[in-house]
Amino acid sequence: MTQKNKKEITTIPELAKMINHGFQSNQDYMDRKFYELKTEVKGVDKKLDSFIESYNEEKLPMRVEYIENMLNLHKK
Repeated sequence: MTQKNKKEITTIPELAKMINHGFQSNQDYMDRKFYELKTEVKGVDKKLDSFIESYNEEKLPMRVEYIENMLNLHKK
């Protein structure tokens, strides 16, 4: 039998190591992606908080005044 025709046989322990490596690689990838997503969400939270704060300071009083005028309510 020549070297080309000889098939290499994978043993069960070798196969188990290959499967474990595949699962571990996938777990590492998912952990990294979830960390990136968590970081992005924190950034969005900060931007949203800033937007809400500026909206409350700038727009909310104007809207309340408009509603008071439409309902003919006395201003306090």
